[in-house]
Amino acid sequence: MPTALWRALALGALAGFVVFLRIVERGEALSPRTWLVVAIFAASGALAAFTVSLLAGRFAPNAPRLALGAATGLVLVPCTVFAFFAFDRNAGDILWSLREYGLLDTLGHAMIGLTIDAAGAFSVTARPYLLPWPIVALGLGAAAAFAPGRRRAALAGIAVAVLAGFGVDAARAQGSGAEPDAWSREKCARYATAWEEATTRMGREGLSAEFVTRHDAFVASGCLADADVCPRSEAELAMANVLVILAMNAGMASTFPPFACRG
Repeated sequence: MPTALWRALALGALAGFVVFLRIVERGEALSPRTWLVVAIFAASGALAAFTVSLLAGRFAPNAPRLALGAATGLVLVPCTVFAFFAFDRNAGDILWSLREYGLLDTLGHAMIGLTIDAAGAFSVTARPYLLPWPIVALGLGAAAAFAPGRRRAALAGIAVAVLAGFGVDAARAQGSGAEPDAWSREKCARYATAWEEATTRMGREGLSAEFVTRHDAFVASGCLADADVCPRSEAELAMANVLVILAMNAGMASTFPPFACRG
């Protein structure tokens, strides 16, 4: 198997696995959206490794392999993730704008959507999948792929980074006690405000009593109850989509709102 392809497969698999571990560590439900995050990181790792392998072999064959791999994992993979993330978030809007307004009127919207808007969303929703320890694991993994002689040390470093990350989060959870911390209370307050704004703007027509009752119970719990608000009607789905966007704009992850359909 060509070296460039091997590196691409190895780093892609590592990136996807590391982010999967991060999702499990954060206690997020495995859903189509979280699997999409795993796929984005896996594709980004593979594309970054393949591109750097080809370019280095052609233009810088004597470049220090360890530094080249570390730069790939620490810099190029996150940049590639951002590009995929921006496209995923804005592709639908851009295609709709093209159909409605044409190419020229779409360009300005696309530039903002793919840069400023995407950066804001990326910092809220994608950054937790890179920090604190996944980025370390990706850097070490890329270094191992590009510098096979350092593979054992790099793999040991990845294991230490993963275990340390889990240990820090476990200690934080034990130290937090039963009472929500200040940031948890702030997030819930912001979410409650978003709910009021959404229902004021969109109204409650089409929202079932069960939907509203379960949602009120989630907010009343301090936003700590399990996600069990299932949007079924078109109005409920539209409300859920708006609340996810408002939550992200307010600094929360897209998984913060309590929407989940079980069974």
